[in-house]
Amino acid sequence: PLAPGALVSIFGRRLAEGSSTATTLPLPTELAGTGVAVGERRSPLLYSGETQVNAQIPYGLAPNTRYQLRVRAGRSWTVTPVLVAEAQPAIFTASQTGRGQGVIVDLNARLVAPGNATSAGEAIIIYCAGLGEVDPPVAAGAAAPSSPLSRTVKEVSVTIGGKEAQVFFSGLAPGFAGLYQVNVFVPEGIAPGNEVPVVLSIAGQRSPPVTIAVR
Repeated sequence: PLAPGALVSIFGRRLAEGSSTATTLPLPTELAGTGVAVGERRSPLLYSGETQVNAQIPYGLAPNTRYQLRVRAGRSWTVTPVLVAEAQPAIFTASQTGRGQGVIVDLNARLVAPGNATSAGEAIIIYCAGLGEVDPPVAAGAAAPSSPLSRTVKEVSVTIGGKEAQVFFSGLAPGFAGLYQVNVFVPEGIAPGNEVPVVLSIAGQRSPPVTIAVR
C-alpha cells in the first residue's frame, strides 16, 4: 500500500512531453505537460519524464481504501488502482536502493557509518518516508515548518540491533516536502558492528531493515 505524504515513482511509456524537474517549493502539480491525481486530489510532482514520474501522495486520503491513480500526459490518461494505508515506512539509504547503509546521521550531520560509528546513549537522526499524516497538517508539496514542528499522528517505534530505541521526535523534516525524520537515542546492549540493523514500525507496518555502524 501507499501512504499519505509518501514519495512514489511511476514507470511507463510516453508519460510526459520531454522531461522536467521541480526546483522550488511548493512542488508544482504539473511538469512537462503531465499531471497526477489520486482520487480527486492532485499530486505534487518532483520529476516528470517519458518513462518515469516522481510524485508525492496527497494527504487527507482515507486509510485502507482503494483509489484510482491517474496520470495525464497531454490529452491522454492512464489509470491504475492503488491501496492507501495509514503508513508505509521506509528508511532512505546511501545507495538509493533501499538496502545497506541507512541515511542516518549524528547531531553533526555526519553519516553513522564505518569510521563514524555511534554508541549507546547517543542521539541519531533517521531520514525516511511514508510515515503518513502529520499534525499540524502540512499541504502536500509544501516545505515543512520548523516552528511548530509537524509530528506524525501515529506513534513510531524503532529497533536498533533488535533493541528498542527511545524516540524523541518523529515528523516532517523542516524545509523539505515529503521527507520525514525520526530522532532516537541509541539503546544499551547492542552488539557492535558495521552493519547493525535499524527498523521503523508505525501503524502496524515495518520498514525494510537498513544498517548503521555501532561501536
